Amino acid sequence: MDAFPLAFVGVYIIHFVFFVFLEMLNLNHLRRVGLEVPQLFRGFIDECQYRKIAEYTRSKVIPGLVHEVTTDSVLFIMIVSGFLVSVDDALSSAIGGGAFAGLLFILTPTLVLYVLGLPFSYLQTFIIEEKYGFNRTGRSRWVMDQLKMGILSFLILSVLVL
Repeated sequence: MDAFPLAFVGVYIIHFVFFVFLEMLNLNHLRRVGLEVPQLFRGFIDECQYRKIAEYTRSKVIPGLVHEVTTDSVLFIMIVSGFLVSVDDALSSAIGGGAFAGLLFILTPTLVLYVLGLPFSYLQTFIIEEKYGFNRTGRSRWVMDQLKMGILSFLILSVLVL
């Protein structure tokens, strides 16, 4: 294996392990200190509000880890499996090269990861955040926000690529 792909895989794995380590460190800290307001912040933070925030943080760590593992694994597989090379070949034969082919090439993994992340976004917004009273978004507004985010992302990518 060439040096660059090996270095890429190494950096990718280090990033992933570091992310998981930080999330587990945060979760273990919450388990260790419990739900009491730290001494330094007593009198500044309401104890009920702090407990709610700590429980919310606990609730979102595992789904966040599952989301990160899922998207990182899919992206990693797309890169090392040759999927992106196949996309590039298909685009080259269908529309030739050029900036538009480059835009479509970048949009392909972006769209795959975006669609993969939608259930996690829904879970975060309508189950976890709603459980703790943090959600102020209705389902139709969430869908509209997702569409707006997709359009805006497409426009920004278009400007950057084209």
